[in-house]
Amino acid sequence: MSAVEITDKLLEEINKDEFDVIVLNFANCDMVGHTGILDAAITAVKTLDNQIKRIHEAAMQHGYTMVITADHGNAEVMIDAEGGPNKKHTSQPVPIIVTDKNIKLRKKDAAIADVAPTILDIIGCEIPSEMTQPSLIEK
Repeated sequence: MSAVEITDKLLEEINKDEFDVIVLNFANCDMVGHTGILDAAITAVKTLDNQIKRIHEAAMQHGYTMVITADHGNAEVMIDAEGGPNKKHTSQPVPIIVTDKNIKLRKKDAAIADVAPTILDIIGCEIPSEMTQPSLIEK
């Protein structure tokens, strides 16, 4: 997988200070989770941990707010109930992390449908009526 190379390119772009919003999807943990190979999943998680740290440092330096989330789990459960490899998505709750200290998220069981309204709220865009969930940002 190319997480390091993707991060290198992203850092180049962040340093240009040309973008209002940057969206990035790292698929490493999902893809490796489907293999059922525990050591590969551990390596993927460690790799992404290092890359997210690099991105966070640059984002904070350039005034970006990061929103970190996922649509499902996978690599956090690599062994199934029978002791074999788990190769499927999990239904574990996933985090939504916002790096701006001025933004407080409401404490509640959030859903994937809450993410888009929250991001729109952060960037100051109107939340369309088609989005039935509210922003998670405390007002």
